[in-house]
Amino acid sequence: IFDSSYQVLASSKRTAPDEAWREGIKRGRWNYEFVARLNRIIEEGAERRLGRIMQKPAILTDLSERRSRVESLVLDDTLLGFVVILEDQTSFEEVDESDYELVRKVLSKAVAMDRAAHFHSHARSTEAILLDILGGRFTDRLRLRERIRGSGMEVAASFSLFTVSLAGYRPDNLREEALKKKLEAIFRLCWSVSEQDYIVILAARSGGPEQREETMRSFTGLLGQHQLQAGQSADFTDLLLLPRFYRQALRALELSRELSSSPFNTAESVLFPYENYKILDLISRLSKEELSNYCNNAVLGVFEHDRAHGTEYVRTVFHYLHAGRSIHSAAKALYVHHNTVYYRLTKAKELFGLDFSSEYHNLQYYLSCMMLLYFWDRHRA
Repeated sequence: IFDSSYQVLASSKRTAPDEAWREGIKRGRWNYEFVARLNRIIEEGAERRLGRIMQKPAILTDLSERRSRVESLVLDDTLLGFVVILEDQTSFEEVDESDYELVRKVLSKAVAMDRAAHFHSHARSTEAILLDILGGRFTDRLRLRERIRGSGMEVAASFSLFTVSLAGYRPDNLREEALKKKLEAIFRLCWSVSEQDYIVILAARSGGPEQREETMRSFTGLLGQHQLQAGQSADFTDLLLLPRFYRQALRALELSRELSSSPFNTAESVLFPYENYKILDLISRLSKEELSNYCNNAVLGVFEHDRAHGTEYVRTVFHYLHAGRSIHSAAKALYVHHNTVYYRLTKAKELFGLDFSSEYHNLQYYLSCMMLLYFWDRHRA
């Protein structure tokens, strides 16, 4: 029985006749290879997925010597973990589905009660500490300081948090042990754990600006080499607020996927700092009614013209302002000739009275274009 972060909660006392199974129990959690494989199986069938809850059991045949049956443990539409059954002397098909259902329901209630009453049983492991902080299981800083004593977290002055999506993780190219060693070599002081569909990395910030820049180059190089993508939180000093910065890193990844045409994204983008998406995150919380209240009226007029005539004036104005009013940079971002950008800007001025000589107006235009493009791109997607 595993919790939703793939930590072992309990297992059969009888020694299983399967090496991979025994290694997992000894390790105390699923490895990244197993997590990535399970996620791909779940995602292959849309009918099987409601969030991360499996609607049907998954039968795994290629990760160990024997078949494994994996099912979600769910209570009140909340994913609590997974039960994994190893096939031995009786085949899965010989057991009635009602028996599986009964076991699943009983275990779901037991895990829910255990989770409400206790922290992780392997309380001193750094992975368990990190999971407890992520889960918001600390109510005061004194208790948190006592818990992290000796873990190395107490000596760090500030942190960054990264969420690496397991969607692109291919264990054939990079095994978990090798990945952890590379991360430790890059960040020098870091802690990592699998949480939901991500590898969560808490990295202590150290060194000057040049050293930090080199660290990030090495990290993005590692991500690109293995076709991984990661969200990055803002820097922070208070570990009690870790759940907030975890959500930031997740949100940066989500927004990067929603806005493939964002100027912050390129075909080579692998790392998405929340710093680049703060304003977009704020915009995403607006309703359509609020959108019209906050947008510049002239830009709204440009947007309606684009929708009616299939023009690209709003996107052109946005990239022009984003590039610091550089026509050539805007043309490069839009994959058009610079004369095309010049023509579009001229028409926008003539038709709607846009005035790019005022920095205040430019700020209004820029934010209005960002709002409209966000909702337009979401609508088209």
